Amino acid sequence: MLRAAVLFTGGKDSTYALHLAYFQGYEIEVLVSIVPTYRYSMMYHKPIPRILELQSTALGIPLELVEVKDPSMEVDVLRNILSRVIDEYSVDTIVSGTLSSLYQKTIIDMVSNELGLRHYTPLWLTDQYRYMVELVDNGVVFMLMSVSTHGLGRDYLCKPIGRLELEDILKKSRIYGFNPAFEGGEAETIVLNAPLFRKRVFVEGYVESMGLDEHYCIVKNAYLVDASS
Repeated sequence: MLRAAVLFTGGKDSTYALHLAYFQGYEIEVLVSIVPTYRYSMMYHKPIPRILELQSTALGIPLELVEVKDPSMEVDVLRNILSRVIDEYSVDTIVSGTLSSLYQKTIIDMVSNELGLRHYTPLWLTDQYRYMVELVDNGVVFMLMSVSTHGLGRDYLCKPIGRLELEDILKKSRIYGFNPAFEGGEAETIVLNAPLFRKRVFVEGYVESMGLDEHYCIVKNAYLVDASS
């Protein structure tokens, strides 16, 4: 059986890629999360460590988290953490939720090849409208943590996105031209519940706006509850 580490942001794409890999027969040994301490990164999302820890517990999969403090060190940090998880978890595959970013995929491919890992990208170049519907229909419950594009608005932040909300988002994507899966950085997400979660992540927060088209969900508290509640 292939033993995999998942590049895990806690968002919808890496979580769904984890599920697809699991149901394809991969043994998911560890979650690998790289957290930039600066605001913008072309390579990494900026996850919330507390949420990552809750998701790791909900999945029952260990988490290896490392910070990157300088954009020039992004590749080195990836190389170092993957080298360590190869030794500690005996993985032979890295799973990522890369959808369409050739920049991200090229870097992960390069580092994987250097370390003798297979890079599995089950979402690569998938139709993004179909993907978003499939995601929600297959039981992945996510929440928008930031919005930074015209037309999306602040009303979707800090609450679970269901099928009705998703249909509205996809409609607005067609009207305003933003990427339906937010691949252009239009929004960032966290997953609250999914088929492999043993518990559900519950988030208490409020919305803070920084301008007309820039809004954030500020987390006040987060904890695990029964998955069915």
